[in-house]
Amino acid sequence: MPRKTATLAIDDAQEPFADRKLDAIFQIDSRHSARITSRESSWLEFKENFNWTSWEKYGRTLAAFANNQGGYLVFGVGDRPRQLLGMSNTNFENTNPEQITSDLNSAFSPELKWSAKIHEINDKQFGILYVRECSSKPVIAKKTIRDGRDIKEGEIYYRYRARSERIRYAELAGLIEARQKQNLDSWLKFIERAARVGVENAALIDLLEGTISGPGGTLLISEDLIEKIKFIREGHFKPNEGAPTLRLIGDVETVDANLIRPTKLVDKHVGINMPDIIHVFLGQMKVNNPREYIKQMCFEPSGYLPIYYFMRLAKLSASDTATFLRNQQSRMQS
Repeated sequence: MPRKTATLAIDDAQEPFADRKLDAIFQIDSRHSARITSRESSWLEFKENFNWTSWEKYGRTLAAFANNQGGYLVFGVGDRPRQLLGMSNTNFENTNPEQITSDLNSAFSPELKWSAKIHEINDKQFGILYVRECSSKPVIAKKTIRDGRDIKEGEIYYRYRARSERIRYAELAGLIEARQKQNLDSWLKFIERAARVGVENAALIDLLEGTISGPGGTLLISEDLIEKIKFIREGHFKPNEGAPTLRLIGDVETVDANLIRPTKLVDKHVGINMPDIIHVFLGQMKVNNPREYIKQMCFEPSGYLPIYYFMRLAKLSASDTATFLRNQQSRMQS
């Protein structure tokens, strides 16, 4: 009688570690309680231990998952047979999430949305990295890492069954076609809604600039409210599917035009990297988050970066900067 293997639908990014999903990952062998029958697939890969110093292989796999339907990278499972070994060190829990995000963002675009969990079975710990399916495929490598052994600039990785490889023509053509269809559907839905309410009654919400623009003028949205409504871009717009709906309640207050200043520049960098640091320094630009630039220097391969410029922007003394840097969990030589 053929063995049944469970499949996992990566359809609910809001609950990546629900019990039913963990059960699908860890299918215990009925004959050997220390083994699992789960196999590596288009959404699942196993590793014995976690070591972020060799993150390029992990990054390649996560990018491949994101270009497919999302997936899980599980640490603590042996190979042939799949034994529940558990992680033999504390690297997983001790690695700074900011380091992971920074490395992934420096290598890939668009941004990879990931989350992590430590799962326990029989007093053994298993690390799980989950990456969501990218909403704007394809995810592309922005630069070559370590001579291109695992990540090479311009390459697109895709998950084929139990392997992460460079994407083939058929899958790439499918991603491009799906993206074009997604853009077309979005425009059609937008036009349909605008026609339904009437152009004279329609307004646009700009979540980047924080404005609502319509025939009667423009409203400014506070930063805290912008963060609360940005999730709409990641969700669904069909109420009958049970997707969350946001209702805005409040008063609109008028502001004296003489009190309005030129547009406020808000720096919200996602994945600051070395070119960003150098660009700001050479242009002698003012940024609102100089501490983030100083922090990122700890994770760059070069120690020759303009830290004193950003110290001045942050109004930090040498001793204050030293204290700040000691709190950064970086293993880079810089």
